[in-house]
Amino acid sequence: MFLNFQSDSVTIGIVKHFKKIYRIETLIKSFAILKQQEKYSNLKSLLIGDGEERNNYITLENKLGIIDCINFTRFICNDQLHPEYQKMDIMVISSIRESFGISILEGACYEIPVIASDISIFNEVGTSETITYFEAGNLADLAFKIKGCIQYPNIHKDKAQKARKRVIELFSKQACVEKKVNLYKQLVNK
Repeated sequence: MFLNFQSDSVTIGIVKHFKKIYRIETLIKSFAILKQQEKYSNLKSLLIGDGEERNNYITLENKLGIIDCINFTRFICNDQLHPEYQKMDIMVISSIRESFGISILEGACYEIPVIASDISIFNEVGTSETITYFEAGNLADLAFKIKGCIQYPNIHKDKAQKARKRVIELFSKQACVEKKVNLYKQLVNK
């Protein structure tokens, strides 16, 4: 599934709990940098989640003058996220720390181009062939990577296809069962 980057607007999304470690303010500030440029006036953002930082993010958006361009939803159960992912043209994961890259896997399943911070755990779920990495916390670098995704959609659509294929090969239910069976076989044969 690929969304048309040439449509009336481009939607940048994230699905996360609103906690400090996920650095959603990095996305909000980078979004504001881009919105200052006429060429990117059609950008929209979709922030899905809830948590302790919600009011801080809303205050920041008001301060930056972009509140009308950002759609906040509350927490949405996993089994109801499908229509929300379909609204996204680009997914940004701006975390400085994670236990695993579930959000990246979810975005990849929908073939959404993913831009993620360059923290080591994200290298377990993706590669530079499947994910666009930016320097964690670097607003200018994230804005630059978002611009590249918009300006060169075919490159990023190709990455998204590769990402989905990687998820199926390495992280699908079938792949995980096979890994466990092989591990048990190795343990039994020792």
